[in-house]
Amino acid sequence: MTKHIEKRKQIFKIRDSQITVFAEALVDDVTGEIVSDFELDDAAIKLAMDKYRQQNGTLYPEEIVGFRKKLGLSQRQFAKFIGIGPASIARYEMGAIPSESINNLLKQLIQDKSTLLNFFENNEEKLKKSEIESVSNYLQTAVNTEIREPIQTAYLDITSNKLPNLEDGFNSFDFEKYKNVILFFLSNDENLSKFKLNNLLFYADFSYFGTNSISITGAVYYKNHFGFAPKNYELLLDAMENERLIDIFPTENYLGENIKLLDSPDIGILNNEELKALERVRQKFQNFDNQKIIEYSERREVWKNSELREAIEYQPLFELE
Repeated sequence: MTKHIEKRKQIFKIRDSQITVFAEALVDDVTGEIVSDFELDDAAIKLAMDKYRQQNGTLYPEEIVGFRKKLGLSQRQFAKFIGIGPASIARYEMGAIPSESINNLLKQLIQDKSTLLNFFENNEEKLKKSEIESVSNYLQTAVNTEIREPIQTAYLDITSNKLPNLEDGFNSFDFEKYKNVILFFLSNDENLSKFKLNNLLFYADFSYFGTNSISITGAVYYKNHFGFAPKNYELLLDAMENERLIDIFPTENYLGENIKLLDSPDIGILNNEELKALERVRQKFQNFDNQKIIEYSERREVWKNSELREAIEYQPLFELE
């Protein structure tokens, strides 16, 4: 019997649906009928199942596997958490179609972090301590990401710096680095004034750019009446306060605000050269009060050549005096 391969219309029954696909099949030259072939039949079934998923909003195996691994759970642990048998999870990850109720549950847990958090709080007794820690770590990271990404997008929209240029030191704004630079300075000064922090950020980014031709954080700075500050810094500090990284409170005379550290910096986000630059700035200004910072800044050419409220371009060869 001679055979050939050609694309044929094939119909598969998946759950209550008839799914039609055009897929390669092995065909008998004489009868013209489809002949069984494991690889071609398997590919056609997979095509039909993918079409079913698209039509019904059913999760793909890769989505289920990826979600489980993000939670840091094995198939057995994940099944226990969800409330189904481990054999069912194994089948779903191999390509079986989940039931409608399980699919809807998994989609809600994957797509809505608040649903996942509520489900976790109601079902954590099913998990061991190490499993609880693993899911908790994922939730914390996911929540921080949901906070960070809109803030970073909003900052880029407001500053209009979509592409790196001299105003951001040829570096796209990095909110994670920005946060950890702030936490670094706060870890060395228990109650840092908002005014002094803004100037430390400026001198850290500009002095690093002076020797490396790229800024640390990608922040855009402007000149105000009392020194320098990142553009829209209030937006960024509010986000950090919402994340419980810092606490902002008024000074004793209510003429300004101080910032207190609530969490430790993640030093691993910063490279050695960046850390050295931050330490140089910290040491340079450690005994400066607000008035001394103003006097220091007013002597600098960057101050004299800048307009109030206008973005300041980063400067090659910029150094701390």
